[in-house]
Amino acid sequence: MNPLLQRKTWIQRLLSDHKKVVLIMVISVICWGLFSLWQMYEGKDFYASGLSGFLILFFLFILIFAHLHYRFLKIQNQQNNLYRQQQALSSIHHLIDLRSPLPAMGEWAASPDFMQIIIEILLEKKPQTVVECGSGVSSIVIGYILEKNKNGQLYSLEHLKQYAVRNEKLIKQHGLENQVNILHTPLIQRQVNDEEAKWYNISQIADNQLIDILIIDGPTGHRYPALPVLFPQLSDTAVIIIDDCKREKDTKNIMRWLQEFPLTAEWIDTEKGTCILRYKNQ
Repeated sequence: MNPLLQRKTWIQRLLSDHKKVVLIMVISVICWGLFSLWQMYEGKDFYASGLSGFLILFFLFILIFAHLHYRFLKIQNQQNNLYRQQQALSSIHHLIDLRSPLPAMGEWAASPDFMQIIIEILLEKKPQTVVECGSGVSSIVIGYILEKNKNGQLYSLEHLKQYAVRNEKLIKQHGLENQVNILHTPLIQRQVNDEEAKWYNISQIADNQLIDILIIDGPTGHRYPALPVLFPQLSDTAVIIIDDCKREKDTKNIMRWLQEFPLTAEWIDTEKGTCILRYKNQ
């Protein structure tokens, strides 16, 4: 089970959504208004109408208070995350001597806290071969660390031609051609464990090339084949680093890999969720 998947109850999801809270408030006031009109039409006293009005006001007060509480928690979590990202980004800038500005991190690109984990492992393991599923700002940072290690090659797989061309230009701007290879690897249909699946065409990577570090951050929606395809090429001390582990589909991929391969998982609570897989004997 992925400890990073913190499922909200239906009441938490409801109270944290301001549109739904406003809708409930409007419906409550309309219902109270209709009830009051019915009381007046029937010629009854105003006691029931006044009591219902008091109850409605009390309910609205509790509703607003609970909503503000969950909104405050959300803002607090966002502020804490922003601090962590700024701290991680500052650490990255202290570790590498940039020759050109870095593209923005976060959102679709790798977040700084995820990159910080990759950097720590690269500096510790000093790998010869790194394979990255999905190119981008991470390719540049990894290139700088391999240059710092004075050892290693990165093969960054990218299925979209426009991103492969753009990222190759960025690698040249940073002068990392000797460390980083941006490979345009279109998605192809392939047989994976007796089922059809889309994944990169990795014919540009030699079958006998051992992989020391495998980073899985793509392609979106088609990540499962990564290990069935590349597992035979992993070195005895290989480390697999996976991003977006707070997404349920990516968690399912990891749980499936853990059943199929002799690996252990370390879950890390980064912005998007990180999982590190290692051989059980490591």
